[in-house]
Amino acid sequence: MERQYWIDGFNFFHHWERTRELFARGADLNIARAIDLSLRAFARKLAGRARQTIVFMDGGWRCEEKRLGNLRIRYAGPGEKADDRMAKGLWEIDDGARYVTAVTNDRELGSRLTLLGANRLGVGEYLTLFDRKERPRPGKSRKPRGEEAEAMRRKCQTLSPADVQAWLEFFGCDDGEQ
Repeated sequence: MERQYWIDGFNFFHHWERTRELFARGADLNIARAIDLSLRAFARKLAGRARQTIVFMDGGWRCEEKRLGNLRIRYAGPGEKADDRMAKGLWEIDDGARYVTAVTNDRELGSRLTLLGANRLGVGEYLTLFDRKERPRPGKSRKPRGEEAEAMRRKCQTLSPADVQAWLEFFGCDDGEQ
């Protein structure tokens, strides 16, 4: 089995500057459209990279997979979570899980996937290495310094109140359901 990156989609995209730029550009842009545009931009950035990259997304009309160039997008299906789809996928490939690097900042999901045999990178670490056009290497953990540390801090910022409200609306919640 070839080495792969499995990315926790919504977790990744709310940290990626490109998605934030889309929200800043147009107040009328909804989350689904911003994510779609972000997926396309991310697929363009992945062009020419050899390692297979799969983004796992919540929901979708049905459990399906789409391709955008080198990028594969797996939708969990109606009412399903990408987290569960990622864990199920690792369970199914069993020993092949060691070839998967999960990209997420979700502690619960990261622990779950690590227990199933995957390697793990935080979103900020992946983005910092990705932006520098280096291939992230799981297991080589070092403390970032200087500009690299600052870049990771910026990419791992929490959501603004407007972003929180937009996500709540996207998932059909209101302020009282937090």
